[in-house]
Amino acid sequence: LPREISYPAAVVSFVLLVVDRPERIGMLLIGAIAPTAFLAFTLWCSRRQLGSGDVRLAPLLGVQLASVSCAAIFAGFLLAFLIAGFVVLILVMFGRANRSTTLPFGPFLVMGAMGALVLSV
Repeated sequence: LPREISYPAAVVSFVLLVVDRPERIGMLLIGAIAPTAFLAFTLWCSRRQLGSGDVRLAPLLGVQLASVSCAAIFAGFLLAFLIAGFVVLILVMFGRANRSTTLPFGPFLVMGAMGALVLSV
């Protein structure tokens, strides 16, 4: 996930959402910072098993989820981890993956965010 796309998209998204609803600036900041900090900490702890592109995607998705609610932020990222865990479980069960297999986490982040947005409507 290239930083040339993810950072500007997060900034533009944040600015547009603040212009639309300025009273939600605090929630939007939480949405941008909290998931990014969590994934950055996970990146640091996981010995580079999580990619830095996933961390760069977090503020964009967090801001979008924060525009709905604080619960949507939590639900989106929790759903991403649950979907990824389910996919890994299936892959391990069928012998297509083991402990050293790496999967891109970005698609799971997007699926979790989309799922949270759909469920919050």
